[in-house]
Amino acid sequence: MKKIYVVWGVPPSLTNEQVICEKIGNDDITDHRAAKIAEMIMIKRGCTKTRIQTIDFSENITNLFIQSITI
Repeated sequence: MKKIYVVWGVPPSLTNEQVICEKIGNDDITDHRAAKIAEMIMIKRGCTKTRIQTIDFSENITNLFIQSITI
């Protein structure tokens, strides 16, 4: 199974964290290096508190749900 990466952060002029990048073009981000580049671009655009979430679809789906609640 594949991993996808989602970049979270606080956009300029907002106060709450949200997904700021989940795709490059029409494709999911499936490479950690590409996610780091996307994160750097978002920082240059003024986003703060950025982080990269890794979603590993080879894990048990129950574990994914539990991790999303405890983060």
